Amino acid sequence: MAKVQQQKVSEYLKGNYTTYKPCAIPEPQEIPLGNQAATLEATALFIDIRQSSNIANAFRLQTAAKMVKAYFDGAVRIIGHNSGRVRSFNGDGMLALFLGDQRFHNAVKAAMQVEWFAGNILRPKLDGYFENYRAAMGQRLDFEIGCGR
Repeated sequence: MAKVQQQKVSEYLKGNYTTYKPCAIPEPQEIPLGNQAATLEATALFIDIRQSSNIANAFRLQTAAKMVKAYFDGAVRIIGHNSGRVRSFNGDGMLALFLGDQRFHNAVKAAMQVEWFAGNILRPKLDGYFENYRAAMGQRLDFEIGCGR
């Protein structure tokens, strides 16, 4: 097994790669293995929930999952509306890519809109859960997100 792995690593490291420029963000199965690569100019946006471990520990798993799914649904819709595409979900976070001449503008706009959604639509719906937690546990816990590009 180790010999096969060493051979594969050597194959990836030798020679030049053949590159191509896709018209859109390729699906994983569209990216060939071997010495070929897609090149594109993109802006990446990563958004995640702050204190997500605390939220998961504070509430029943089903309640925490409902909160995260509501956040994912709204954020994915906003990203798509701003010409972005979610490429992966990483625990409580998501990675989105934006292409084109307006990619920076669209990514920042999406981040600001997701922040607004979390604070003005989602958080008021979740406040009852957090108020009950504060009353029972005496600790402060909120639903907040962080965005970066």
